[in-house]
Amino acid sequence: MPPTDKLITPADRTSQADPEKLVIAVLMGRDGNVGELCRLLAGPFGTADRLYGPFPHSWTDYYRPEMGPDLRRLFYVCPGLKAPGGLAGDKRTCGRLESRFKGNGRRYNLDPGRLSLGRFVLASLKDAPHLIPLDDGVFAELTLVYQGGEYRALPWAYPDWASRPYRELLGRIRSRYKEERRQLAYADEG
Repeated sequence: MPPTDKLITPADRTSQADPEKLVIAVLMGRDGNVGELCRLLAGPFGTADRLYGPFPHSWTDYYRPEMGPDLRRLFYVCPGLKAPGGLAGDKRTCGRLESRFKGNGRRYNLDPGRLSLGRFVLASLKDAPHLIPLDDGVFAELTLVYQGGEYRALPWAYPDWASRPYRELLGRIRSRYKEERRQLAYADEG
């Protein structure tokens, strides 16, 4: 089942919140296959505008028992701009996709996030005081804010998201997002 939000066109522009760019951060072990992953994500989310990685992921051993050693992170940047409010649906769709590959552990961990001019928000299934409930057990975490020409991590951001390489990568995605907004006749605000 595809996410419930739709792609934005110039005719859809209203005074509502600005459209967002969907970025899916993928953690995969040795058994993960980039081609298989892209085919898996293209079904509900569309063919990637851009792929970044895979990069070695050594920030935590949390997933090692389930996914094995030598974890890698890949960023799947979804096509088009999305209407705000679809993050919970993105997370549920990612959960269904992950479950297709469970067996002796997990092959992929899919973390959708929404990028806008001023922030990057991740979806989570874990509740915590700083998370905002969306629906069906999905929470939103404001992970990064854009200030002074760069994304800045908030105190609760995981170390990988707080790292300079991840923040710079999201800055590059933001630049492409701004261009996409311009092409759709949105005012440049940032």
